[in-house]
Amino acid sequence: MSDVPRIIQCIQNSTKEGDNILFSAASNVSHMGEIVGSEQARVRVKMYSLMDSEVLQRYSISPISPNNFPVAYYDRIVEVYKTADEIFVSRSNIIDFVFVLPMAEVESGMLSMSGADNVYCMRFYIANSSLHECNPNFYFCRYVMEPFSVRMFTTLNTLSQNVRRLMYHQSESATSKRSFRLALFPMEAFWYLAYRIGGVGVGACTVKSQSVTKYFNTLRMECCSKRNTLSYIRIMSRSALTATRKVLGHGVGVGLAKKRPTKAMPTDCCTIGCMLTSIDCSDEIPYEVLMKPDAPCTANGIDFVYSEQNRYLSCTVRFTKVTVSTADVATCRISSADVGASPVSGVYVSVWFKYNNALLEVVAINGETVLCTYVEEAEDDIELPMQLVAQLVAQFGTE
Repeated sequence: MSDVPRIIQCIQNSTKEGDNILFSAASNVSHMGEIVGSEQARVRVKMYSLMDSEVLQRYSISPISPNNFPVAYYDRIVEVYKTADEIFVSRSNIIDFVFVLPMAEVESGMLSMSGADNVYCMRFYIANSSLHECNPNFYFCRYVMEPFSVRMFTTLNTLSQNVRRLMYHQSESATSKRSFRLALFPMEAFWYLAYRIGGVGVGACTVKSQSVTKYFNTLRMECCSKRNTLSYIRIMSRSALTATRKVLGHGVGVGLAKKRPTKAMPTDCCTIGCMLTSIDCSDEIPYEVLMKPDAPCTANGIDFVYSEQNRYLSCTVRFTKVTVSTADVATCRISSADVGASPVSGVYVSVWFKYNNALLEVVAINGETVLCTYVEEAEDDIELPMQLVAQLVAQFGTE
């Protein structure tokens, strides 16, 4: 039996023109390229090369900077360019996909997998010994028949987008758990995710009975049960979360408990005193999960559950809310975090003050508005102006 994982065998056998691949060559050195010709046993590949200072100087190209390409710069996405060199590669030497995005797509806001270790950006390609700008659209465009790598990228990018979205705009509480479901999720994408996360995640497969209703063309209905195979990938440790971020992007597992931006306030960012949402996994997998992989667990983590018969992926995220008391609270969780100063000194999440003889606590800061909850009374939360709260906090500290 072959030692090559089944998902890699699937990639080796199914890739065709338009797929970007990572492959091994002589001396076990890995290379990247786009398939431009396909045969049964081998593929013809046009090579990618890393954009280095020599190429930049030769063609007078400006390097990536925070002013012209902020996403690529701050997320440290490696830039490549397509060369004119072509080689034949045996299908058995294909190692994995690579996702090479035009710079316009990286900066479009549609990329959620930014920071994944097989995501690259590209501005130029070489043809006829001259440099040309690449097509601004590749993954986020129309296809009649999508290449395998495009389908895989689109699926994983959608999954990453939904996982990250759960970490934002949350109600204020100590610990949170949120779930979502993606219908018609491709099975090969789930097993690719399982392969990339590897043994650091908790995997299991169970068979459960499910009640369903049959509908007949004779206008008759019948209740019956069917077997449903559920496959689990559980991210319950720090090493598993790191492996997940290498696949779905390093923004997975971190967010802000703030309101959505509006037309009046189109941008909002992390500031001192705001609430950060974070999946803070422990170093070790919880004992009850080791004993029973599908056991309920309240510890921070991510549960991916795939139904093979129904072709849907359900995801449950458990995370904790942390007050950003210093910039290190955010940057130790995601190095690219840009933490601004508190808009008003003395106002931060969890600070207490008195208002109309009642004791209140700040639970969220949304621009110039502060959401507060009553500490000793069962009243609804109220919103107060930032300047008023700053005055009340200062007065409360002197009492």
